[in-house]
Amino acid sequence: EKAENALFYEVFRIKDGQRYFVGSTKHTCLFDSQVTKAICTQYRYCVRSVGAGRKSGFSESVAPGIGAVQNAQLFEKPVLHAAAREKSRIDLYWTPVHGTVPISHYEVFRNGVLLGKTTDDYITSWRDGGVQYGGEYVYSVAAVDVLGNRLCSDDVKVAHKDSIFAAQDSPLAKKSRRRFLNFI
Repeated sequence: EKAENALFYEVFRIKDGQRYFVGSTKHTCLFDSQVTKAICTQYRYCVRSVGAGRKSGFSESVAPGIGAVQNAQLFEKPVLHAAAREKSRIDLYWTPVHGTVPISHYEVFRNGVLLGKTTDDYITSWRDGGVQYGGEYVYSVAAVDVLGNRLCSDDVKVAHKDSIFAAQDSPLAKKSRRRFLNFI
């Protein structure tokens, strides 16, 4: 249950009377991906709330039940940002996602077509080097959890024709380079 003034919760796995830290979450549930169905009955769990520099006492311990993961869902969709960096490059980055089960990876899409997948949940950026200056692109990213649930970001449209960036072959960069060389 949610604790008043809690900023997050610490979850512990108990075996032979010893508490072992599993992880922390800002939600009132956590999926223990290290424990399989075959050995889950060997453990008990407890939790404590953390807020404003204080930690509560430990909750009573409970034994897990065997069954399907209930209420598996992603709580937040990734918030995607994109920036044109060079004539043939657009960099993407997004906020990490958390849910009742761990995130497995992210999938990156350009114009509705899958560009690729990250190798894990820690990677929250992507460099698209297959674009053409002058084009318009629509990107999205999907967070995929270990159960295969996915939640997609809002689309981000990039008009790759702004002269804001100074690529190595842009007129601004060439002019600056000439000034620098003439100065030397």
